[in-house]
Amino acid sequence: MLNQLKPFEPISYPIEQQPGTGETLEVAPGVRWLRMPLPFELNHINLWLLEEDDGWTIVDTGLNLDDIKQHWEAVLEAHCREKPVKRIIVTHCHPDHLGLARWLGDKLKVDTWITQGEILNAYAWFHQLPNYDVDGMVGFFRRHGLDAARAEMLHGRGPTYRGRVDGLPTQYRRLMEADFVRIGGHDWRVIVGYGHSPNTPRSTARN
Repeated sequence: MLNQLKPFEPISYPIEQQPGTGETLEVAPGVRWLRMPLPFELNHINLWLLEEDDGWTIVDTGLNLDDIKQHWEAVLEAHCREKPVKRIIVTHCHPDHLGLARWLGDKLKVDTWITQGEILNAYAWFHQLPNYDVDGMVGFFRRHGLDAARAEMLHGRGPTYRGRVDGLPTQYRRLMEADFVRIGGHDWRVIVGYGHSPNTPRSTARN
């Protein structure tokens, strides 16, 4: 006899409040949640500021858009005047995460920390290297079942990556699996995953 299925319980979130666009919300001691707009159906991205005794760490940066740059100016003015930004950590190479790393890094004179696989993929897309160019992308999608109409639409759109990032970092600090980064009194361990992007690091913290 089959057990009667229970109805799904609604998803609950530990933090009901959300930060406004370009604003921050402290969600844990030293951890500030920051939302920036996206011009897509998914209309925002979550970024993070991690506080330390002597500075801040930025995690991800948003797309290369003028209004996002203006939001960053306001965030830096509100939170980073008395303590400097020490580093920018980029979780992966997609432009909503990497898009303003070069701009922020040059402005703040700090390095971008990222895995090697992610930064190399960013350079391949930016410079439209073979298999990372539009023909290679559309061909890959066609081999995996994309219909002709959508393939033609993607091909006609052309390369979009270069316009969505404000340049790429000219140097970087390499993150590797099982690295520990000391931030705000905690050791953040790098755990590299695969699928959404080639070498996406995520982190867990321990004291």
